[in-house]
Amino acid sequence: RSRASRDQACSRSLRGAKGAGLGLFFAALLIATLAQLLLRQEQPTWAHQLPGWLGFALGGFLLLRGWRRSAGQSAGPERVPLALEAGLLLLIVLFALTVRLDGLKSYPFGGFRDEGENGNVAIQLLKGETVDGTGQRFPAYIEHNTQNAAGYFYPVAFSFKLFGISITSVRYVSVFFGVLSVLAFWALARGFFGPSLALFLASCLASMRWHINFSRIGFLGIM
Repeated sequence: RSRASRDQACSRSLRGAKGAGLGLFFAALLIATLAQLLLRQEQPTWAHQLPGWLGFALGGFLLLRGWRRSAGQSAGPERVPLALEAGLLLLIVLFALTVRLDGLKSYPFGGFRDEGENGNVAIQLLKGETVDGTGQRFPAYIEHNTQNAAGYFYPVAFSFKLFGISITSVRYVSVFFGVLSVLAFWALARGFFGPSLALFLASCLASMRWHINFSRIGFLGIM
Protein backbone atom coordinates (compact mmCIF):
# COMPACT_ATOMS: atom_id res chain seq x y z
CA ARG A 1 0.00 0.00 0.00
CA SER A 2 2.82 2.36 0.86
CA ARG A 3 4.45 1.73 -2.51
CA ALA A 4 1.13 2.22 -4.32
CA SER A 5 0.63 5.51 -2.47
CA ARG A 6 4.10 6.67 -3.47
CA ASP A 7 3.46 5.72 -7.09
CA GLN A 8 0.17 7.64 -7.09
CA ALA A 9 1.81 10.69 -5.53
CA CYS A 10 4.61 10.54 -8.09
CA SER A 11 2.10 10.24 -10.91
CA ARG A 12 0.12 13.23 -9.63
CA SER A 13 3.34 15.24 -9.33
CA LEU A 14 4.32 14.44 -12.90
CA ARG A 15 0.85 15.34 -14.19
CA GLY A 16 0.99 18.62 -12.26
CA ALA A 17 4.43 19.41 -13.66
CA LYS A 18 3.26 18.67 -17.19
CA GLY A 19 0.14 20.78 -16.66
CA ALA A 20 2.20 23.71 -15.39
CA GLY A 21 4.62 23.34 -18.29
CA LEU A 22 1.74 23.24 -20.78
CA GLY A 23 0.22 26.36 -19.22
CA LEU A 24 3.51 28.25 -19.56
CA PHE A 25 3.80 27.03 -23.14
CA PHE A 26 0.41 28.47 -24.10
CA ALA A 27 1.23 31.72 -22.28
CA ALA A 28 4.42 31.95 -24.34
CA LEU A 29 2.43 31.26 -27.50
CA LEU A 30 -0.04 34.06 -26.71
CA ILE A 31 2.73 36.57 -25.95
CA ALA A 32 4.63 35.62 -29.13
CA THR A 33 1.45 36.08 -31.19
CA LEU A 34 0.92 39.57 -29.77
CA ALA A 35 4.59 40.38 -30.44
CA GLN A 36 4.18 39.20 -34.05
CA LEU A 37 1.15 41.46 -34.51
CA LEU A 38 3.17 44.43 -33.25
CA LEU A 39 6.07 43.72 -35.60
CA ARG A 40 3.98 43.06 -38.72
CA GLN A 41 3.04 46.73 -39.07
CA GLU A 42 3.80 48.24 -42.48
CA GLN A 43 6.39 50.62 -41.03
CA PRO A 44 6.81 49.65 -37.36
CA THR A 45 8.11 52.40 -35.09
CA TRP A 46 10.15 51.83 -31.96
CA ALA A 47 6.86 51.94 -30.06
CA HIS A 48 5.96 48.73 -31.92
CA GLN A 49 9.40 47.17 -32.27
CA LEU A 50 10.58 47.41 -28.68
CA PRO A 51 7.48 45.77 -27.10
CA GLY A 52 7.49 43.23 -29.94
CA TRP A 53 11.07 42.08 -29.38
CA LEU A 54 10.60 42.14 -25.61
CA GLY A 55 7.52 39.96 -26.13
CA PHE A 56 9.55 37.41 -28.10
CA ALA A 57 12.21 37.40 -25.37
CA LEU A 58 9.56 36.89 -22.68
CA GLY A 59 7.95 34.12 -24.74
CA GLY A 60 11.30 32.34 -25.04
CA PHE A 61 11.86 32.65 -21.29
CA LEU A 62 8.42 31.17 -20.56
CA LEU A 63 9.08 28.30 -22.99
CA LEU A 64 12.31 27.52 -21.11
CA ARG A 65 10.50 27.69 -17.77
CA GLY A 66 7.74 25.46 -19.09
CA TRP A 67 10.28 22.89 -20.26
CA ARG A 68 11.97 22.90 -16.87
CA ARG A 69 8.68 22.69 -14.97
CA SER A 70 7.77 19.59 -16.96
CA ALA A 71 11.19 18.12 -16.13
CA GLY A 72 12.19 18.28 -19.78
CA GLN A 73 9.92 15.34 -20.55
CA SER A 74 9.43 14.73 -24.25
CA ALA A 75 9.29 10.95 -24.39
CA GLY A 76 6.76 10.30 -27.12
CA PRO A 77 3.34 11.74 -27.91
CA GLU A 78 1.39 12.84 -24.85
CA ARG A 79 -2.36 12.89 -24.45
CA VAL A 80 -4.38 16.09 -24.64
CA PRO A 81 -8.16 16.10 -24.15
CA LEU A 82 -9.75 15.83 -27.58
CA ALA A 83 -12.13 18.74 -26.97
CA LEU A 84 -9.24 20.98 -25.90
CA GLU A 85 -7.12 20.00 -28.89
CA ALA A 86 -10.01 20.55 -31.32
CA GLY A 87 -10.84 23.92 -29.78
CA LEU A 88 -7.25 25.15 -29.94
CA LEU A 89 -6.87 23.91 -33.51
CA LEU A 90 -10.05 25.77 -34.47
CA LEU A 91 -8.65 28.98 -32.94
CA ILE A 92 -5.40 28.55 -34.89
CA VAL A 93 -7.30 28.01 -38.15
CA LEU A 94 -9.52 31.05 -37.50
CA PHE A 95 -6.44 33.14 -36.73
CA ALA A 96 -4.73 31.94 -39.92
CA LEU A 97 -7.82 32.77 -41.96
CA THR A 98 -8.27 36.21 -40.37
CA VAL A 99 -4.72 37.46 -40.93
CA ARG A 100 -4.77 36.21 -44.53
CA LEU A 101 -8.08 37.89 -45.37
CA ASP A 102 -7.51 41.14 -43.47
CA GLY A 103 -7.40 44.02 -45.96
CA LEU A 104 -6.90 41.62 -48.89
CA LYS A 105 -8.69 43.94 -51.34
CA SER A 106 -6.25 46.80 -50.70
CA TYR A 107 -2.97 45.05 -49.83
CA PRO A 108 -0.86 44.04 -51.68
CA PHE A 109 -1.57 47.04 -53.89
CA GLY A 110 -2.63 46.52 -57.49
CA GLY A 111 -1.86 43.20 -59.14
CA PHE A 112 1.21 41.30 -60.22
CA ARG A 113 1.87 40.12 -63.76
CA ASP A 114 1.52 36.46 -62.75
CA GLU A 115 -1.80 37.17 -61.08
CA GLY A 116 -3.09 38.76 -64.28
CA GLU A 117 -1.94 35.84 -66.43
CA ASN A 118 -3.42 33.34 -63.99
CA GLY A 119 -6.68 35.22 -64.06
CA ASN A 120 -6.78 35.31 -67.86
CA VAL A 121 -6.33 31.53 -68.04
CA ALA A 122 -9.06 31.05 -65.42
CA ILE A 123 -11.44 33.26 -67.44
CA GLN A 124 -10.90 31.09 -70.52
CA LEU A 125 -11.59 27.98 -68.46
CA LEU A 126 -14.68 29.56 -66.96
CA LYS A 127 -16.07 30.45 -70.40
CA GLY A 128 -15.18 27.08 -71.93
CA GLU A 129 -12.85 28.75 -74.42
CA THR A 130 -9.72 27.22 -75.89
CA VAL A 131 -6.84 28.15 -73.57
CA ASP A 132 -4.09 30.09 -75.37
CA GLY A 133 -1.22 27.94 -76.55
CA THR A 134 -2.86 24.61 -75.73
CA GLY A 135 -5.51 23.98 -78.36
CA GLN A 136 -7.71 22.58 -75.58
CA ARG A 137 -10.57 23.87 -73.47
CA PHE A 138 -9.57 21.99 -70.32
CA PRO A 139 -5.83 21.35 -70.54
CA ALA A 140 -3.66 19.49 -68.04
CA TYR A 141 -0.59 21.62 -68.84
CA ILE A 142 -0.27 25.19 -70.09
CA GLU A 143 2.81 25.79 -72.17
CA HIS A 144 2.17 29.18 -73.78
CA ASN A 145 1.95 31.60 -70.83
CA THR A 146 2.76 29.97 -67.52
CA GLN A 147 4.69 26.77 -68.36
CA ASN A 148 2.96 25.03 -65.45
CA ALA A 149 0.50 22.26 -64.74
CA ALA A 150 -3.06 23.53 -64.98
CA GLY A 151 -4.30 22.21 -61.63
CA TYR A 152 -4.07 25.64 -59.98
CA PHE A 153 -6.21 27.42 -62.56
CA TYR A 154 -9.37 25.40 -62.03
CA PRO A 155 -9.80 26.55 -58.40
CA VAL A 156 -9.20 30.13 -59.64
CA ALA A 157 -11.97 29.69 -62.20
CA PHE A 158 -14.23 28.32 -59.45
CA SER A 159 -13.40 31.35 -57.29
CA PHE A 160 -14.37 33.63 -60.21
CA LYS A 161 -17.66 31.74 -60.45
CA LEU A 162 -18.36 32.33 -56.74
CA PHE A 163 -16.98 35.83 -56.14
CA GLY A 164 -16.69 37.44 -59.57
CA ILE A 165 -13.66 38.17 -61.72
CA SER A 166 -11.06 40.19 -59.83
CA ILE A 167 -7.51 40.04 -58.49
CA THR A 168 -9.00 39.55 -55.02
CA SER A 169 -10.79 36.41 -56.23
CA VAL A 170 -7.45 35.08 -57.50
CA ARG A 171 -5.99 35.68 -54.04
CA TYR A 172 -8.85 33.89 -52.30
CA VAL A 173 -7.44 30.67 -53.75
CA SER A 174 -4.07 31.36 -52.14
CA VAL A 175 -5.80 32.09 -48.83
CA PHE A 176 -7.60 28.74 -49.05
CA PHE A 177 -4.44 26.74 -49.71
CA GLY A 178 -2.50 28.76 -47.14
CA VAL A 179 -4.98 27.85 -44.40
CA LEU A 180 -5.19 24.27 -45.67
CA SER A 181 -1.40 23.94 -45.38
CA VAL A 182 -1.60 24.94 -41.70
CA LEU A 183 -4.00 22.03 -41.13
CA ALA A 184 -1.79 19.65 -43.14
CA PHE A 185 1.29 20.72 -41.17
CA TRP A 186 -0.57 20.13 -37.89
CA ALA A 187 -1.53 16.61 -39.00
CA LEU A 188 2.04 15.81 -40.01
CA ALA A 189 3.55 17.20 -36.80
CA ARG A 190 0.98 15.40 -34.65
CA GLY A 191 2.05 12.05 -36.05
CA PHE A 192 5.69 12.75 -35.22
CA PHE A 193 5.59 14.81 -32.01
CA GLY A 194 2.15 14.52 -30.40
CA PRO A 195 -0.71 17.03 -30.04
CA SER A 196 0.91 19.78 -27.95
CA LEU A 197 3.93 20.34 -30.17
CA ALA A 198 1.75 19.92 -33.27
CA LEU A 199 -0.49 22.77 -32.12
CA PHE A 200 2.56 24.92 -31.42
CA LEU A 201 4.10 24.24 -34.84
CA ALA A 202 0.79 24.85 -36.63
CA SER A 203 0.45 28.19 -34.84
CA CYS A 204 3.99 29.07 -35.90
CA LEU A 205 3.20 28.43 -39.56
CA ALA A 206 -0.12 30.28 -39.24
CA SER A 207 1.68 33.41 -37.99
CA MET A 208 4.92 33.35 -40.00
CA ARG A 209 5.24 36.53 -42.03
CA TRP A 210 6.54 34.86 -45.21
CA HIS A 211 3.72 32.32 -45.17
CA ILE A 212 1.12 35.02 -44.60
CA ASN A 213 2.58 37.04 -47.51
CA PHE A 214 2.46 34.14 -49.97
CA SER A 215 -1.03 33.23 -48.79
CA ARG A 216 -2.22 36.70 -49.88
CA ILE A 217 -0.76 36.76 -53.43
CA GLY A 218 -2.15 34.85 -56.42
CA PHE A 219 0.95 32.80 -57.16
CA LEU A 220 0.45 29.12 -57.86
CA GLY A 221 3.42 28.15 -55.64
CA ILE A 222 1.19 28.29 -52.56
CA MET A 223 -0.71 25.26 -53.87
